[in-house]
Amino acid sequence: MAQPKTKRPTVHITPATRCDIPALARAYLRAFANSPLLPIFSPQYVDISSGELFRIGLPIEINRFEQEIVGPNISMKATVSKINERGETVEVIIGYASWISPDGPRKQTLWEWFLSNIFYPFFKPIPIPEGVPPLKEMFEAQKEQVFGKGAIWEGKRFWHLRLLFVDPDWQGFGISSALLQWGFYKARGIQWDYPFTEPKDFKSYRPSLEKSAGYMQKSQG
Repeated sequence: MAQPKTKRPTVHITPATRCDIPALARAYLRAFANSPLLPIFSPQYVDISSGELFRIGLPIEINRFEQEIVGPNISMKATVSKINERGETVEVIIGYASWISPDGPRKQTLWEWFLSNIFYPFFKPIPIPEGVPPLKEMFEAQKEQVFGKGAIWEGKRFWHLRLLFVDPDWQGFGISSALLQWGFYKARGIQWDYPFTEPKDFKSYRPSLEKSAGYMQKSQG
């Protein structure tokens, strides 16, 4: 006889506040503790044992969330209600998404964005051989081929999806999609420019922000 399905708790998506920062830091470390993406998102934790991860990482992540959860950025948390050891009903954070506002304090030039998101996470700095143009000049010269109309980045307003994570026990239930959709909905009421253009002769994937299912990706080219 088939067992009755267990009803899952309702997931609530609400704005995160500074009071949530310690819990968000713990949820982030739990989400990425055993993930192969940890060296990319947090290279400072590489080669640290899982037992030491929370002791070392908690103050680091608390400081990062303190810089991130400020107006006018958008920070959304996903929570469920649980009963703790004392029999009290508490809200537990199981997911999070943050969107950095174009009017926020954390702004980057095109070059700074490239270094922080593309170059440093994957490559260690290496000496530049004699006769080879410095990397910055090479990138600026080639950005039209890499990004299409790369100048759209400069002087334009755009929302940057800074971070998205879901607790490992809750992955696969559409929570990340809901968090993304919520962020798109919130950002739509504010004037902004979509920064990405199609690279020339390059098949890529990017979010479709204009459709109701804005969190889904579609093929381009």
